[in-house]
Amino acid sequence: MLEREFPPYWRRALALTDPADTFVQPIYDLEAARTAGGRLLLAGDAASVVRPHNTSGAAKALQDATALADGWRRSESFGELLDGYHRARGAAGRELVALARRLGRAQVERTPAWAAMDGAGMAAWWQGQLDGAPGIGGRAMAP
Repeated sequence: MLEREFPPYWRRALALTDPADTFVQPIYDLEAARTAGGRLLLAGDAASVVRPHNTSGAAKALQDATALADGWRRSESFGELLDGYHRARGAAGRELVALARRLGRAQVERTPAWAAMDGAGMAAWWQGQLDGAPGIGGRAMAP
């Protein structure tokens, strides 16, 4: 199973651990093609599931809540609210899933030689991974 399921770095690490002491949990990313329809709304993690590499769950939840509150004030019907929410948050969810997949490939599937990096090398590596990312949840995060 190790040969078939794990990249080389993780395969070597798991091979050092007794199978009885090993717990492996698969991690998936999922984007919903549509976040709203009829009387149903998918928000937060239900709308776009991303691996923990993003560390974006709280920011995404706050941005979704803000989008719903803003949409509620502007909408004249529940259907209009759902359509507006989908327009406002659908792209952000897709961007988060794309970022999660990119970070997962970079950190897990194509693991760099962490020990060989100094601070500047690590900062450059991270910048390369995040290049083009619009921020968290589709909004730039300002200091």
